[in-house]
Parts: sequence; C-alpha cells; structure tokens
Amino acid sequence: MRKLFIGIGIVLGQATLVSCTAATAASVETIQIAAPDGVELSTDVYLPSGGSAPVILVRTPYGSKQLSFLAESLVAHGYAVAIQDVRGRYGSGGEHEPFRPHERTDGLATLEWLADQEWCDGNIGMWGSSYSGFAALVLADAEVKAFKSIFSISGWISPENVIRPGGAMHLQLNLPWMLTQQGRLQRNLAEFDINALFRHTPLRDAIRAAGLRNETWEDPAWLDAPVQSHSKGEVPRSVFQVTGWHDMVYRSTLDAFRDISSRSKQAQKLAVGPWYHNQMLFGTFEVGDAHFGDASAFGENEMIALTLRWFDATLKHQKNGILEEPPVTYFVMGQNAWAHDTDWPPRGSSVKDVRWYLDSAGSANGSSGNGTLARSKPAGAVSDQFIFDPMNPVPTLGGAVFFYFPELLGVKDQQDIERRNDVLIYTSEPFTEEIQITGAVSVHLYAATSGEDTDFTAKLVVVRPDGYARIVEDGIVRVSAQLEASSAPNISFEVTIDLGHTAISIPEGHRLRLEISSSNFPKYDRNPNNGQDPFLATEFTTARQTVFHSAERSSYLTLPVRRELLVNTEAGQQPLSLPLETVNESTIAVGGNDAAILLAAGREYLATGKVDLAIASLSRAVDLLPRGSIEHMWLGRAYRDKLQSAGMLQKLGLSKKARSHFAKAVEYDPDNIDARTNLALFYFNAPSVAGGSFERGQKQVQEIGTRDPIAAHRLMATVYTDKKQPDKAIEEYHAIIALDAKDESAYLMIGLLHRNEREWEQAFAWFEKDIEMTDSDLSRYSIGRTAVLSGEQLDRGKQALEEYIARKPAGSRLPSLAAAHWRLGMLHELTGRTDLARQHYETALQLEPGMEQARESLKGLEDNVPTKAGERRR
Repeated sequence: MRKLFIGIGIVLGQATLVSCTAATAASVETIQIAAPDGVELSTDVYLPSGGSAPVILVRTPYGSKQLSFLAESLVAHGYAVAIQDVRGRYGSGGEHEPFRPHERTDGLATLEWLADQEWCDGNIGMWGSSYSGFAALVLADAEVKAFKSIFSISGWISPENVIRPGGAMHLQLNLPWMLTQQGRLQRNLAEFDINALFRHTPLRDAIRAAGLRNETWEDPAWLDAPVQSHSKGEVPRSVFQVTGWHDMVYRSTLDAFRDISSRSKQAQKLAVGPWYHNQMLFGTFEVGDAHFGDASAFGENEMIALTLRWFDATLKHQKNGILEEPPVTYFVMGQNAWAHDTDWPPRGSSVKDVRWYLDSAGSANGSSGNGTLARSKPAGAVSDQFIFDPMNPVPTLGGAVFFYFPELLGVKDQQDIERRNDVLIYTSEPFTEEIQITGAVSVHLYAATSGEDTDFTAKLVVVRPDGYARIVEDGIVRVSAQLEASSAPNISFEVTIDLGHTAISIPEGHRLRLEISSSNFPKYDRNPNNGQDPFLATEFTTARQTVFHSAERSSYLTLPVRRELLVNTEAGQQPLSLPLETVNESTIAVGGNDAAILLAAGREYLATGKVDLAIASLSRAVDLLPRGSIEHMWLGRAYRDKLQSAGMLQKLGLSKKARSHFAKAVEYDPDNIDARTNLALFYFNAPSVAGGSFERGQKQVQEIGTRDPIAAHRLMATVYTDKKQPDKAIEEYHAIIALDAKDESAYLMIGLLHRNEREWEQAFAWFEKDIEMTDSDLSRYSIGRTAVLSGEQLDRGKQALEEYIARKPAGSRLPSLAAAHWRLGMLHELTGRTDLARQHYETALQLEPGMEQARESLKGLEDNVPTKAGERRR
C-alpha cells in the first residue's frame, strides 16, 4: 500500500492546475482572522490582479499549503481564494476538537470578515472535501448575504452516521483518522501497527498504547453526541454535493442533500459516481475488483472544471446551463452508465419496494447451508442459529471502507467469508431477467441473542454464474435498546439494519444473496456481548444468535426495484458535460515533494503530449516513494511514448528505461496487471533492446492469467496480431468468449482479423454475432466498411451504416458520423445511385469540412470517375 501523508478530507482536485486563457497572477498573503473568542485562525489569501472578485473560502484541518493548487486554479479563473486552517491545526490557535460548535462560529466569523473586504465583490462561495465539506455544509443556512453557494465533495452535516453508524463505532475510519490528527501536523499512519491497535482493549487506550495522548478519543462522549450548533432554518443558497457509492461517508452526504433540499428554495444538485473516497486523486477506474469503464472517469481536472462551472453560475451569474440540469445525476453500476432524476432516492411509481423473505431448512450456516431468499413468506416456523465470538470476528472485506486500506476496499469476492459457520447465507434463484435496484436498501430481522448486548450485521451480495460473490453494501445495528425492552435474553425482538443506498443492475442469470452475522471487523468495533461498553470493554464472551423466519416472524430484505430499466443512453459521455482543461506547466515547480500531485501532473502531461514534462514530474514522484508501483508504471509509459517518437540512436536507452520502470512496478505490486502487460509487450516486441525474450513475455502472461484470465488472452491476441499470426490471435479471442460470452471486443476483433485476410463471409458473420451479443455500433460500421472493401452484401452494408448514423454513437474509438456518411455514399455509388452518393458525400463534408476522402469522392462523381471497391479507405 502506498502511504499518502494526507487526511481523510484531502482535496479531490488539488493535483491539477487549470490553465485559462484569461489567467491572472495571484498575490498570496497569510493573515490571522479572529474568532469570536479571540482565537486567531491562520488564513492564506490569494488575490487575482484587477480589482475586486468573487471569493471562495475553504476551511481545512489538513494544512492550507496542501491546497495551494486549488487556489492557483481558481485564481487563474478570476476568483479570490481564502484557505484557512481550522482551529487547533497547523497555523491556527486554539485546540482542535472535531465536529464541535466552533466549526460553525469560526466559519461565520470568517465569512463576515471576507464580506467586508474591499477585494470581495459581494459574492462568496465555500468549497470543501470531506471534513472541509462538513465545515462548509454546517454553514449552509448562515445569514450572510454575500454567501451565495457551496461546492462540497463527500461532506456531511450531522457526523453521527460517520462516527457511529447503526450504533456501532466505525472503527476502521475513526481510529486511523485520530492517529493521523495528533497535534497540529499530519502524522503518517505507517508509524503505527494499526491492526494491533484495532484489537487493543480497552479501545479507549488504543492511542495511548501507541505512545500518544488524545483527549477527544479518550472521552467516550464524543462518540455518543458530537455537538452541533447549526440551526435548521431555510437554506438561502445553492449547494452542489458529490460523492461515490463506495465512499465511506456517502450515506451522510445523501442525508445532507435531502436535509438541505427540504429547507431550500434554491437549486440543489447531487452527483453520485461509483467512486471511493478521494478516488479522483489516483486516476483509476478500478474500485476493488471492479472496473466501471470509461464513463466513470472523473479525475482531478474534471473535478476542478466542475467546481469552476458551478461557481461561474452561482457567483459570477454566468448562464452556462448547470442550474437547469436535472438535480440528481447518479451512476448505475452493472450498466456502467449515468442516469438522472429529480430527487434521491427516486420517488413515485418508477421504483417499487420489493421484499425478499429469508427461509431455510434450519441450517443456513456458511456456503454449504440451505438458506434461501424468496418473494413469498415462509410457511414453516424454522429459525437459524450461529455462535458469535467477538475474539474471532468476521473480517472486513470490501464495501465502503476507509481508503487507507485499498486491499479491503470496494468490490470484493465474499466466497472465503461465506465458508464461515458464523455467517448465515440466504440466496435467491437465478434471475430470469435483468433488474435494477435504485434507492435505499434495508433488512428487517426477527432475532434473539443469549448475550446481554450484541450486534447484528447484514451484507447484500450479487452472485455471478461462476460463483463470484460481489459485495454491494453492508450494515450493522447495535441492539441494546431492543434487549432493554425485552428484559430477558433469548426473547425475540425486531431490528432494522440500514444497508445504505445503491444503484446497480443485476443481469439475467445472476443471483441475489444476503449474509447475516454479528461482526464486520475492523470496519465496526466488536460487541463484547456481556453488557460492557465496547469502547471500555476488556472481557468478551460468546453469544448464541437466532434469526427467525416464519409466517408470524418473517425476516426480510427490502429492495427498491425499478419498474423499467433506466440508464443514460449516452453512456460514453462524461456525466455532467464537463469541459476538459489542460494542466498548467508550473505544476511540477509548485508540486514540491507531494508524490500524489506529481503523479497526477505527470499523467496530465502525458495526456496533453508533453512527454518530457511528464518524465520530469514522474521521475520526481518515483524518487520520493521507495515502492511506488503506480508511479513507476506511469514513468514507464512516459518513456514508451517518447520511444515511439524517438530516433534510432535513442531507442536502446529509452527501451531499457521503459522496461526497467515497468519491472519495478511489477516488483512493488505483483497484482499490477497494467504494468505486467506493458512489461510483457516489451519482452515480446523488443527482446534485443528490452533484455527479454518471448519466453519471458509468456511468463508475464501466465502471471496475468492467474489474476485476470481474460486480460491474459487479450494480451496474447494482441501479440499474435502484431506478429501476423491471425489464426493464433483468433484462438485467443475464442478463449475470451468462452470465459465471457458478452465480451465487448472479442467478436469484433475476430471479424476484423477475418477481414484482414479477405475472408469476407466469416468477417460478416462475426460482425453480425457481435451485434447480436453486445449491440455493437462498431460492428455496424465494420459491416458497412467490409461491404465497400469486398463488393459483397452491399444492401446489408447500407442498412448497417444507416443504423449506425441513426443511433449517433459517441466515443473516441468510434468512427465519426462523417466517416459513416462517406462509406454509405460509396455503397450507393457502387450500386449506381449517384444521386444518393452525392448527398452523403456532401453531408460528410458538412460534418467534417476537412475530410479529403469525401472531397475526392465528390470530385470523382463530378469527373465521372467511378469508385472502385476498396480503393478509398479511412
């Protein structure tokens, strides 16, 4: 795991500077703003040249200097920026007490001070991520006239659900966060044996056991009632909130959106992606084992661009359309596409709550049990039991967990956990059609325990046909109140376990599964079962847990199921139509010694073709990190890009550098498939200069195959294609289809390989198969192009291109509509319809005036030079 010396609320957009044509130079000054009780709050003020401007305030516990990149981006766009260390952190005075009333009173005093400055034009916005988002949202109803809008990433208002969801402590978040917040400066979590501290008893002394003191942590009251002094009055400003389905605080962000929307007449916005907390920093599509595709891409550049778009509309009053867009934009996992709604969760007749009832033959324990999920109530009076031993808790694996623990984060296979006897498993029959779950999920249990106090946990899982058990969400409930009401052990009671919210599509053939247990550790602290406060307990006892499922005591799962599937048909588009800005070339200079910033800058330089700047930035990032796998991989890519445009004298040295960095990335992270793929390609294609051989390349492929068989077959298909061995490449694509019958590229690639060999009949057949299996627009275009090249199936070629044009597909790997019109014109010319051919050539030129192929074809008609199949290509 790469250790980042950053806090839970680090800025999602800080790693990239947005370059603007009207950029203005900033002056920076650190000043002290007095809080109402006289405490001085250190504030970095960035002012653009040119007089007064809208002001954006950020209040952070993670050090104002870390956010200078955000300030530079905003100032370049004509904003003044004030970044303030919250009380007791970095340059500010006082004591830092998280979530206490001073966050509101200090923020109010700062807003009022800013509004009185001559360089403020009367418009103030607040920006925040995580804790900084909280510091902004608790001021949402503040009566400061100049305060117009907020942009918050994974923020919240009430911290109870962040600290203690379901009544249990969110241990995996709270303890590491408190450890890193010692004193005024940020500490590195790598200093501590965090797994030993999770198990320390009593938990209250865990930080002291690490050789530190933290009065906030050691006071149990902070867990029970974090004090808030914000009012519940009308919110007179617009707020944009962003979060992700795998973000450990997303539920509190949704709560904040609903709360503020109910109290405001202004435009409120919510965007929920598939991301985990701070994923924008890492520039990756993956969340655990899942890859959510190009549509989920949302990095630092896009985040800053969205921030600017929001403030341009709400502070500069520009008509850029963002205020008129749907209030809610959310990502549908499984469909991997964006959808819109007017509220969250969606209301009305479009979504129906559906109950799935738990049942068994009396033994739902583990993967060998007989637990079922069904739509009808059970007829018998059977129950299931298990022993909960808090000294041997069910381990945390997957879900919305703290991003300090990437090996546990996101989509993970639950099969190992499901082998445990203390996990009850209830599984549905395979679905006969696709369903989509959109909204809040919960479990209602009739249960009993032999303990004096205890917990019950639940986990929603989707099971693929191959057995992979994908976690969707989890939850916990501490049942103290229910036990007090029943007044005796082993007496049944009712509890509801909140499983949060989701938007996920479950394909035909998959099954639904519910896991019930009493622990999920260390995500949640352990209940000692003996009535002791879990925070203070030193002794733990086992408890016999019972879950009832009968006609009278029916336990059930509630799912919000859409009556009709709903996805954004333009799935390849960016979710919010964001303009992509390029990185400012001063990023390396101002990046200092922050490897995360240098990595992000290097990737942006590569994306904009600035390879030498990318190498400089990434080289510095590599120097800063002893085992930075991702950094080495991207540096290898940078050298590879330079190699592709280099002269012969440079190739040997560049090849060795690229190969060595890919090898380092693999050494530091054996599961880095991207790095292994690049290393294998060097071994296959340049053995003399890369120090490799075909055998060494195959060894890398074997390693990839143990982690991702489809990726291994795809790599070998690429290798055989490059080596002009189409038969072997086709074999590899057939192997992919055997593993995934709906693979998005295998059918297409087989068709293209047959076309390259002029095997027209086979090519047409595979393109048709691709359309049947994946509804591929690229195969529609390929049918049209193959008809032009071969002179065969001309009518089908016309039909395919007309379908392609009508669907208006979008995406960087898809041919343009102009290209489709040009090809369709050629087919009409081949069949003697020169009038229609002329129309399509002219349409192609209207869409792309610089398209020389269409211009030549049109000239050929005018000169009466007939088109020959296969002569004109694009």
